[in-house]
Amino acid sequence: MQLYTPCPPELFAFASSRELAAGTERIEQQRAARAMELATAIGADGFNLFVMGAPGSGRHTLVRHHLDGHAPDRPTPPDWCYVHNFELPHKPWALRFEPGVGRRFSAAMAQLLEDLKSTVPALFEGEDYQTRRHAIEAGVKQRQDEALSALRDKAREQGIAFMTTPGGFAFAPLQDGEVMPPDAFHKLTGQQQEEIESRVAVLQKELQETVRQFPNWMKEARRRIKQLDQEMTRAAVVHLVEAVAHEFGADQEVADYLQRLLDDVVDNAELFRGPPEGAPPFMATAEPPLERYQVNLLVSHGENGGAPVIFADHPSYANLIGRIEHQAQFGALRTDFTLIKPGLLHEANGGFLIIDAARLLVEPFAWDALKRVLRSRELKLEPLDQRLSLISTVSLEPEPIPVQVKVVLIGDRYLYYLMSQLDPDFAELFKVVADFDDDIQRTPDNVQRLATTVAHLAESDGLLPLDGGGMARVVEHTARLAVDTQKLSARISPIRD
Repeated sequence: MQLYTPCPPELFAFASSRELAAGTERIEQQRAARAMELATAIGADGFNLFVMGAPGSGRHTLVRHHLDGHAPDRPTPPDWCYVHNFELPHKPWALRFEPGVGRRFSAAMAQLLEDLKSTVPALFEGEDYQTRRHAIEAGVKQRQDEALSALRDKAREQGIAFMTTPGGFAFAPLQDGEVMPPDAFHKLTGQQQEEIESRVAVLQKELQETVRQFPNWMKEARRRIKQLDQEMTRAAVVHLVEAVAHEFGADQEVADYLQRLLDDVVDNAELFRGPPEGAPPFMATAEPPLERYQVNLLVSHGENGGAPVIFADHPSYANLIGRIEHQAQFGALRTDFTLIKPGLLHEANGGFLIIDAARLLVEPFAWDALKRVLRSRELKLEPLDQRLSLISTVSLEPEPIPVQVKVVLIGDRYLYYLMSQLDPDFAELFKVVADFDDDIQRTPDNVQRLATTVAHLAESDGLLPLDGGGMARVVEHTARLAVDTQKLSARISPIRD
């Protein structure tokens, strides 16, 4: 009896372990469960959780089971979107929305952009716009013609012809109403030639003064055309933007963004008109730069989904904090806010993030990035090459996003003590420890909990069910694994095997 304590099959009042699969009483890790409850209940800074224990003790399963039970009762975190910063394009704005609203806002903005693509070009092709624009252009041309005509009449009164040539404007003396031939001019006396040349010089100076005004008149015409474009564009699109603002503009930041978007559309209406005539082929085939009016839906949640529970299978630096992608365009790499991709911390924001400590520590700079986020309580997306100063070009600097996340590290005991010894920040950030026992006492209650656990394992792995005798044999095997007839092994992995 000291070396081997049998388990009577009569302890199990079932014909098949399938009858236990619906039960919830499993192997208890009471000390670890209390620690997890404490870490879950405290929302203050630093009360993250380190779960330590032997491999195969069911740490991942029990932690996930515990968090999945608490997450639905917690509030659903907000949605986050990145949008274009019209003042500083390399610093995109982050907009916060209620759960589920961010996706609707993104869809509404996509529809707004489609409406703008059809409304603005139609506006510029309309008869009203064309008439008013032609009137401005005709007014400038008329002003130029009148100035040149006045100079032509003045020259004629002085016996000088004012002519338009392929090379520009020219003056020549008149004789009997016709341009004087060169031979006739040379036959004039020296005084007569000097008098004609003097009059031409004065007229030439007046011509220069007149022509010098042409750019100013053209500039004024362009200003009036720009003003016309803005006036008519605003009148045509303001109701489209106001419709979006009416639905989503209760938040002041969203309302300010939509107002800036409207102003930018009005100021840059030519973006919707396509490339000008005679543009190079690459401009004719390229899409207009309308990405600035899109929305990058970074994270979206259901309206009643509770808090997220995310497991970091590959906790690299980029996977944790997100990344900024690039696209090749005309032989160069470009990026904008639409290429910002979320990280695991974005997805777990407002909920729980489970990380295997050993995997985290072997990833370069991942542990430092996680600490920085937990200390600052904000997520600043900074690419690794930029952080290491490997590039000197201007890159995106997205607006940081506030973070409220509970991190659960799972690792061996030696990792916990090693990190506590070598990193002074570790104890400040992970104040709660859940230590999983390798063994539990062999009490009747624990034997029944072990039976329920085994039933769940058989059910989840698609194995054959056990009868009472088979379950008794498993109990005896777990006692052998514990190397104590009065205890049961709590390590799930060898039990499953």
